[in-house]
Amino acid sequence: MATGPGSIHTRRVQMTGGATFTVSIPKEWATHHSMKAKDGLKMDWRPSGALRLTPAQERKPQRKEITLDVDSIPVASLVDHLVAAYIASANRIKLVSEEGFSREQWSRIKRFLRITTGFEIMDENDRLVELLNILNIGEMPIQSSLNRMYLQLTSIIRDIVDVLSGEDESLLDDVEEREREMDAMQLLIQRQVGALLESHKVATELGTDRRSAIEMANLARVFERMGDHAQLFAQLITSTERKPKLNFDEAPLNKLGIWQSSIKALMINIRTEDPHEIHDARMALKEAQINLSEHEGSLWGGRGSATSVLYQFRVSETIRRLCAYARDMGEILLNIIASKNTLLR
Repeated sequence: MATGPGSIHTRRVQMTGGATFTVSIPKEWATHHSMKAKDGLKMDWRPSGALRLTPAQERKPQRKEITLDVDSIPVASLVDHLVAAYIASANRIKLVSEEGFSREQWSRIKRFLRITTGFEIMDENDRLVELLNILNIGEMPIQSSLNRMYLQLTSIIRDIVDVLSGEDESLLDDVEEREREMDAMQLLIQRQVGALLESHKVATELGTDRRSAIEMANLARVFERMGDHAQLFAQLITSTERKPKLNFDEAPLNKLGIWQSSIKALMINIRTEDPHEIHDARMALKEAQINLSEHEGSLWGGRGSATSVLYQFRVSETIRRLCAYARDMGEILLNIIASKNTLLR
């Protein structure tokens, strides 16, 4: 007997009228969905071969809620608990404290609001803070979030190139803010994918299948890691007082152009899905990585000052890591293509 979600029960297919196969549905399931005789059912034949049944008149979706007792949570991990609730698709987060919220706890709550998208403080007093999500999880397509991450990342690298070419370092003043927006987009995508795996309705709203959504989350993670390295690159430039002049026609800076053109090609192929272009981009990035590794090895045998050598090494290492993550991006795109072209027989 199918008594609840996750339970399994086998029912025999019956023949009705000599031409139609029928199967009964569990009474508990029908009651759970407030169904009556003659109510309609949507029947969805999935690519896996399974049939998915959904009431034609779906109930209003329930809002997920979580309550956190901040007195029992170490202050240093409060943001981690809030982010976990966010990714778990909670629509309402209640923070309660018998002792009252400290200044540091408030600081952590505000930091959570800065690094995520959609949550606002709806109610607060000495012992309760209530956060409510005001963004429909299906309103922003995952592809749009990835595009925003890509634009922020490439804008940081473009400004880094301009500063290294002689422009004022003030171009990099807001890098931390741009990288923070990338983090927010990455968390939003994790939240969307989590909700999509739980609800086919969210999958329909976002216009993607579950396998592709998981790979999109992997892409977002790659962008987030590249954003971290881009921020470190900017900090290296602004914090080094006597920077040696680097030539854009030589390693390591001549590999930045390869990274820029390759990641642009890969980003286009999220939509066009051309395996040849993806392969060419990955090979160009691999060669750049090899050349940069060789360049880093040669630095230690030169006669430059330790400060100059260390600066050049860190610049080269950062560009090499950017190339490595971009190669990962290409691998993920190939996984998506392979998944779509795999046929069930």
